[in-house]
Amino acid sequence: MASLDDVARAAGVSTATVSRALSGRGRTSEATRERVRAAADELGYVASATASSLASGRAENIGVIVPLMDRWFFATVLDGIAARLAPRGYDLTLYNLTDDPAQRRRLFETSLRRGRVDGLIVLSVALTDDEVVALETLDLPVVGLGVPRGELPALRVDDTAVGRAAAEHLLALGHREIVHIGQSVGAEVAGRAPAYDIPTRRRAGFEAAMAAAGAAARFVESDFTVDGARRAAVARL
Repeated sequence: MASLDDVARAAGVSTATVSRALSGRGRTSEATRERVRAAADELGYVASATASSLASGRAENIGVIVPLMDRWFFATVLDGIAARLAPRGYDLTLYNLTDDPAQRRRLFETSLRRGRVDGLIVLSVALTDDEVVALETLDLPVVGLGVPRGELPALRVDDTAVGRAAAEHLLALGHREIVHIGQSVGAEVAGRAPAYDIPTRRRAGFEAAMAAAGAAARFVESDFTVDGARRAAVARL
């Protein structure tokens, strides 16, 4: 594998110049940068992540805390994150968060403190107060996706508006016999915080739109899977 010294010899410059040219830090002429980059490409030189991190203080790596890796929703979101990071030269590290208290403790108290990432994305997980405090003490930028905690900057879908918009669309097409299929047993019964109870919030939006139109809001309960919804729809039809 080619080294920094090999690139320097090929480009006819010092190793310090090569480092400045490839990192973009420090003063180097454009002609020199191009010569160094060409030599690096020809030799197949790849900068050591460890060395770059020591020099720049950045890992060029973003961590994503995710609860389930085998669901299409999470896979789609991760694909979107990776698609934005890759062109910028950033890697992605996944941290799976389970319901096991010991595993969660190791993640927040050890794994996330190893300095391997420059920032964290927390993807649709229910965090305890202690876990939020642990994130705040990491001295890293953190953003949540679907994480309704006021302490963290976050992006969320308004699921009540989603249910309302779906119903209003069908109502606008002239339909009145509309059935909402979903998993909605109420946050208290399910043991979830209301902000995490997506099915119930979607049902609330659906029922609000139907009431506003003077139409009956019909609901059929199903498990929260595509196959479960298909079976419920076929039975209803």
